[in-house]
Amino acid sequence: MKETTGDRRVDRRILKTRKAIREAFFKLASEQDYRKISISALAREANIDRKTFYLHYKSVDALVSELVDEFITALASDIHLFLVTPTKDREEAMELADEIFSRTRTNLGSLKTVRDNVPPGHFMTLFESPLWHMLRKLDWSDIFGTNPDPAHSSLMISFIIGGIVSSFRYWHADESNIEFPVFACEIRELILDNCKELKG
Repeated sequence: MKETTGDRRVDRRILKTRKAIREAFFKLASEQDYRKISISALAREANIDRKTFYLHYKSVDALVSELVDEFITALASDIHLFLVTPTKDREEAMELADEIFSRTRTNLGSLKTVRDNVPPGHFMTLFESPLWHMLRKLDWSDIFGTNPDPAHSSLMISFIIGGIVSSFRYWHADESNIEFPVFACEIRELILDNCKELKG
């Protein structure tokens, strides 16, 4: 039996092998710098041979890039949804954040393992790209009741991305004790309050 991923049909055995490779990577990365993990060690931990690994990934770096890209693309989608979904008050917004970002919180530990071993500039570039893509499609009328002056759109997107990236980096890197729903709501309020000044 096969499952569909995008436009491709993926055999369950392939999904199982990729899952095993990822689990092996996170186990080994929790014990050492991922850049020191050999493909042989990764294959051994995943109970596969090197040839099977190469059928899925060209290198360990390719695996890491895929993991980061998947996480950040999903996070960008969640941020987009959180921005455009109306709420009556802060309590309702926090409930919404808890619901939307549950996946994010679950994967924060894995992200930290990866982030700690990816050059900061590269990680931020990976973070910004899907955010920019999502926000370009944003219907500002969902937030403000009207669309901003076109001249301000790019400025708003840059402002939002800058705020999200900087705040998330601070929260995650410093292992802040602020609960994620509270953190998300505070960032949302800052973004929306400041963007209202630019809607023109």
